[in-house]
Amino acid sequence: MGQMFLKIWLKWKITALMSDTKKSNELPVTQEMLYQVRDELKSDIATLRLETKSGFSDVATKIEALTAEVKSQNAKIHRMLTLYEEQENRNKYVLDGYTSLNDRIEKLENPV
Repeated sequence: MGQMFLKIWLKWKITALMSDTKKSNELPVTQEMLYQVRDELKSDIATLRLETKSGFSDVATKIEALTAEVKSQNAKIHRMLTLYEEQENRNKYVLDGYTSLNDRIEKLENPV
């Protein structure tokens, strides 16, 4: 009977010890441990800020490059429109010349 009592008592003691273990949110923390975690978190936040800023600066640089390219294309389009208008004006003069030449030739060939 003594062994059985010992087994029951050991089982009870082990169960009591296991249920008495504290969870991680219940464990005491020293101030040094708390400061270490705080410093690590601050460092991580600072790193993320720097990465974000560099990412934004990369995007801003790409946007500026695209803006410059659009302005360049606009300048080329305006130049092409100017050339087109000049050519259209020249074509009017040439067409007027051909028309008057054709009228003279018709008058010479078809005297009424």
